[in-house]
Amino acid sequence: MSIRTLAAALAVVALPTLASADPLAAGVPAVEKHFPDGKPADGHLPRRSAVDKMVRGAVPSADAQAQEDETIEEIRPERAPRDGRPGRTFAGDKTAGEKIAQGTMPSAQQIERQLEAAPRKRVRPEERVTIREFKKRPELRRNAPAIDIQSINFAFGSAEIPYSQFGKIENIADAIERILRRDRRQVFLLEGHTDAVGSWGSNRRLSEARASSLKSVLVQEFGIPRRALETVGYGEEFLLVPTQDENWRNRRVTLRRVDDFLR
Repeated sequence: MSIRTLAAALAVVALPTLASADPLAAGVPAVEKHFPDGKPADGHLPRRSAVDKMVRGAVPSADAQAQEDETIEEIRPERAPRDGRPGRTFAGDKTAGEKIAQGTMPSAQQIERQLEAAPRKRVRPEERVTIREFKKRPELRRNAPAIDIQSINFAFGSAEIPYSQFGKIENIADAIERILRRDRRQVFLLEGHTDAVGSWGSNRRLSEARASSLKSVLVQEFGIPRRALETVGYGEEFLLVPTQDENWRNRRVTLRRVDDFLR
């Protein structure tokens, strides 16, 4: 037998061994065995890690990568969803939902414009009331220029304002300071509000504490005159969204310019 004939015979014998050594060739039949049409029975693509184990060295398709990205998106509640809606909140961990659910902080200019607006209805001098009476008169409150702030992140069940939130409060301070430069007699009411989760009494106390915390930061950190700020806590009394369930829109601080209604 010639050397050329012997080499050809050895090559034929080695072909099966070489084919099995190819990871892609070995992996594809395994995938087809598990998923004959490329997908499992439930229609979902397998996780990329599982595919890689069956097909070593194979590059996942664009569809497989997109499916994995969507799966990761679903199991990361701390990331804001792509459509901008509030994230899921889990029982016992309501702060996770709060962090991404809060509304956008208005600028100092936006706050100033809202508070400088004319009252919806003016009262005659003889109809003016004390600040104590004003807090108890919903019809007067509704007529005062106001803005809701839903972006100050309090810890769940806490009235403490973290230092990380001071940049947002600076917007409030700047707006109030500009208004006071034009008229030092102006008075602003800081209202605390909660959602309806929890008892009425505890929500009332929490909302009062949060309004007081905001006043303290404005006075001590930003130099707003104490006499220009009044506080009140309404708890769940004035819900923006009428629900007994948790809703981040109801957890807010409302600012009102009330001097036009006071004696």
